[in-house]
Amino acid sequence: MNPWFRSLQWLDFQESGPSPVGTISVRAHLSAVAEHDTPCSVPKSPDGHTAIRRPRWPEAENFISKCGDARQSGGETMLTGTTQRHLLRVYRTGDDFRRYSWQDEKRRRALIALFRRYRKYFGHRVLDLGCGGGVLGLVADHAGLSYVGVDGNPDMIRDARTWARRRGSKARFLQGDLGTFRLSGQYDTITILGNTMGHLTVDQFDRLLERLSHHVGSGGSLLIDYRDLVAMFWNGTWTHAKVQTFVRGRVTHRTRLVNLRSGRLEMSARPSSGRWRLRWSHAIWSPFILESVMRSRGWRLVKRVVSRPSGHGRQPPEAYLDVYRRGSGARRS
Repeated sequence: MNPWFRSLQWLDFQESGPSPVGTISVRAHLSAVAEHDTPCSVPKSPDGHTAIRRPRWPEAENFISKCGDARQSGGETMLTGTTQRHLLRVYRTGDDFRRYSWQDEKRRRALIALFRRYRKYFGHRVLDLGCGGGVLGLVADHAGLSYVGVDGNPDMIRDARTWARRRGSKARFLQGDLGTFRLSGQYDTITILGNTMGHLTVDQFDRLLERLSHHVGSGGSLLIDYRDLVAMFWNGTWTHAKVQTFVRGRVTHRTRLVNLRSGRLEMSARPSSGRWRLRWSHAIWSPFILESVMRSRGWRLVKRVVSRPSGHGRQPPEAYLDVYRRGSGARRS
């Protein structure tokens, strides 16, 4: 449920850079694309990104920030100790990691309800990518399933293990990077819930699917939860600035640029104290994008449920939970 993993290695961490030469709102750009059905010529910043002018959009729901700094080594981006400290600082200041653990009644009820609703899609061996505080793991283990959860947040993994011990659960929780942690064995069900997809671009997610292909056989299922940013742009509900005040402090997250090459928004986070500033990214997903990637890797959509309708009946929904099966014989229900 929480997007740490390898996505942290793909963020744009430049602390300074040239100012954009021109600006355009995301909503205006997408509206122009829809109207003319042709690529739009939009102003670019010197680094090739499209800049966003601060629009007066309605507030959207809180989103989880993942941010930090990085170093390049041998073509790969390597996380530094500073990144880890900054990431923990966000969760201990602007957000509360305990909101995603077993002690949070709202989260517990939500995942129990999800498991019951989609029980027929869960096989015996479950791999939960972005497990957060491990709530799904305790639920799955109670149902007699074999469960492994992976997350990059040490606070959440520590909390998940603590609750597993208290409840006598056999669920396993591993702290690791989604792109590099060592996968072993076979799984019947993969889950990617919460905000994880917001921090995986199309290319990153495609590489993840390639890795998973060696560990999920034909008939295996994948449950994936994501927000439709294209719909949010169209509905005008993506907020330019959002303030989080879940714990003691206040952290403001702002949308800086939209990168239409990689399909992500470039974001920044800054606390009210002004002591640090972080850059992170939010990937742009929509049902037609996800299904295209999944089909290219041999997954077929069998169920799609709107998890968050728009505020207006005629506007497109803004969040979904999809169920995919691996293999050509999958049928949609």
